[in-house]
Amino acid sequence: MKTITKQYILIILFVLGSAYGSYAQLNLVGTGPTTLPAALVAKILGPGVTATNITYTGSAQSRGTFTATATNIGMTSGVMLSSGIVSNPGGPSSLFKTASMNNNSDPQLQTLSPGLSIHDAAILEFDFTVISDSVKFNYVFGSEEYNDYVAQPTVFNDVFGFFISGPGMPANNNIAIVPGTVNTAVKIGTVNNGPSGGGTLASGPCSNCAYYVDNALGNTVYLDGFTTVLAAKSQVSPCEVYHIKLAIADVSDQAFDSGVFIEEGSFSSVGQIGFYLNGNVVSNNDTILACPGSTVTLSVNPAANYNWSTSATTQSITVTVPPTGSAAVQYSAFVTNPPFYTCFAWTTTIWVSPAPPTANITGNGAICTGSSTTLTANTGFSYAWSTGATTQTINVSAAGNYTVTVSSGPGC
Repeated sequence: MKTITKQYILIILFVLGSAYGSYAQLNLVGTGPTTLPAALVAKILGPGVTATNITYTGSAQSRGTFTATATNIGMTSGVMLSSGIVSNPGGPSSLFKTASMNNNSDPQLQTLSPGLSIHDAAILEFDFTVISDSVKFNYVFGSEEYNDYVAQPTVFNDVFGFFISGPGMPANNNIAIVPGTVNTAVKIGTVNNGPSGGGTLASGPCSNCAYYVDNALGNTVYLDGFTTVLAAKSQVSPCEVYHIKLAIADVSDQAFDSGVFIEEGSFSSVGQIGFYLNGNVVSNNDTILACPGSTVTLSVNPAANYNWSTSATTQSITVTVPPTGSAAVQYSAFVTNPPFYTCFAWTTTIWVSPAPPTANITGNGAICTGSSTTLTANTGFSYAWSTGATTQTINVSAAGNYTVTVSSGPGC
């Protein structure tokens, strides 16, 4: 059945291909120096990420780059991996692409399609470190198997996955997951708007179709359907070495190409780098007021190695604030990835604050039933009201006694 459909589409392709020449189309580059594995990784890397040990497995024709202007793919540029051939033309959808490549398989992709054979795998992988507690990147998955082979169960749904391994990661950890789910892999059977055939739009039943673009009648991209732009993300430990495998393949046969697009510059370090004063996040190069003679605790997120400007090598240090009249003291944390380089550095300056303030409250001392009044504390560094509020001003509507503790700095 699948072979018959393939032959039919190849016949109509030649007739309709020239009808869309004037439309903007997906532009694919599958040869040349920009498609070498290291160049592809460099293209997708964003801020705060370092990549090493880059490898590629599969046909060289199944990897490449893309640009997309005035298309409905949701991205403008990046890297494409395909179970077929990455090459122009990139559209329209009436253009049918199917190619048998090197019959390459992969055991991790096999875990997403148990009991079925894996063919034509294209696999880009590398080690990476990030400077924060999380990493993410944006992608779109699409296939020529939409919408003909959406109906489940089917043995023909092509497969892809983004597998992260490293400290604290479970085996076969795929982060190409349907948003809002714990471990539902993104694939044809989980993101669609139901089956249809003959190049017509699908009309349900819906399966996570909020993340699906039906491109059966599209003018700019050859794939008959694809996802919206999705984010693959994972928590990590800063400066630790992790490994990612970006992989896609045909399932059961070597017909009907599928592809995954990864947005340029989106493979980025996100989340908190994490520098804390007494458990509260502070920004790099912050200046902090603290009370003379008090102690404060400085800490960073868990990592492999720590080197403080005080010579400490622990995750946290406790320091004593100098007496009144002393100069400010600067503290720096250098989080390192052994054995040679600093992953990131973080600095804060502690100034000795003025003497403890005198607390007072201003505001109307009487309220009418059904009304409210505003109470304001004198200016300070932080506030702790008997109501639990921590703002300088509170609004109250019930009679009672209200107290506030005002500090001029941590511990004052």
